[in-house]
Amino acid sequence: MNVYDAVLTNIAVREFTEEFLKDEHLIRILDAARLCQSGKNLQPWYFIVIRERSTLDALAELMKGDVDERNHEEISHSDRDHLGSEERV
Repeated sequence: MNVYDAVLTNIAVREFTEEFLKDEHLIRILDAARLCQSGKNLQPWYFIVIRERSTLDALAELMKGDVDERNHEEISHSDRDHLGSEERV
């Protein structure tokens, strides 16, 4: 099964390689994601592409523990600066 079909059939992928995703594959995945259903078809989401491992690791550290037990504090712009570069899509 290819990634596009996996996204469309709601299969969760939890095993990844260190290989970088090609831009054309990323664009196809994001295209499938933006077409997913949402309440009242509002599609109230943003996609952030993270290509730096250090940024991903920093975000993983922030998300440790049960999210429901956290204070749900938003990351300020200054906090985001130390995480590295991201691309908004």
